[in-house]
Amino acid sequence: AGYESARLELSYTEIRAPINGVISARKIKVGNTIGPNDPTFTVTDLDPLLAFVHVPEKEFRKIAPGQNAEVVIDALGGTRFTGTISRISPTVDPQTGTFRARVEVPDSTRTLKPGMFARVNIVYERRENALQVPRNSILDSDGGQSVFVVAGDKAEQRKVVPGLVNGGWVEIKEGLKGDERIVVVGQGGLK
Repeated sequence: AGYESARLELSYTEIRAPINGVISARKIKVGNTIGPNDPTFTVTDLDPLLAFVHVPEKEFRKIAPGQNAEVVIDALGGTRFTGTISRISPTVDPQTGTFRARVEVPDSTRTLKPGMFARVNIVYERRENALQVPRNSILDSDGGQSVFVVAGDKAEQRKVVPGLVNGGWVEIKEGLKGDERIVVVGQGGLK
């Protein structure tokens, strides 16, 4: 009984983490006296890393667990990683009008570090063979949106119906066939 009691007391001198990971912060030094529940180390689980994004309320129905997300890290020269939405908050924050989504990003190379800032692109709709034009080529007016098309040696204004936006490109659903040349610089001065 004495041996078991001593063994139990000795086990209290060991600090065991409840998760697998690496020590990312040490909060004690050799010789320090610590009490119960004093923080000793910060342990970080690196597989997978988690990115939390706040998505506008109007996009709620477009996001679902299991969707792919592209994570871009500017500190790594714009390196892109593929993640997956693992969890979505069931409630909307009334102060910001957003809901929180968790993106899991596996990184076997350990290039990503906890705390890095990221831009997260979530693909919620995909259209194959979509006709796209540069965003700056589209003109907004009272009558809708239009582009200038080069027809011979003249510029001709055509109304278009835009669709999805991806970075600097806009899908054109109606108004162009796809073989036209469009004006992308100076079209604001054309009549």
